[in-house]
Amino acid sequence: MIKQLTLINFEEVKHNMNNRYSINQLRQMLSNNHYFNIGYFINNQLIGFVLTTLSDQIDIIWVYIHDKYLRQGYAFQLITHLSKKFNRPIMVEVDKNNFKAINLYQKLEFKLVSIRKNYYGHKRDALIMKLNKKCS
Repeated sequence: MIKQLTLINFEEVKHNMNNRYSINQLRQMLSNNHYFNIGYFINNQLIGFVLTTLSDQIDIIWVYIHDKYLRQGYAFQLITHLSKKFNRPIMVEVDKNNFKAINLYQKLEFKLVSIRKNYYGHKRDALIMKLNKKCS
């Protein structure tokens, strides 16, 4: 089941973020109207989530799926849900060497719009990808 995340889910999300964001940043993401975050729950257990910012487009900040549930379509379902709910472009930035994530975005019909050279370090470019239409 896909549900919107709130501060109630703070501890579960924090546990899976690997200190990527400070506690204050994470609290803001889960309580501020400029963010929209959804999680996938199985038996009331959070197994994955997508954190986003909202404006005239959706910017994906972080996609997480628990190792046990990888490559089973949960990230696909979460991003499809966002696309259908908001019907606006979705942007994502991904390491050019993250082939699994790139494959997911290509399956969802994201298109490459630009490259940030050496963004993640020497010879580690960031690919900026965009989805302009609703996922089917």
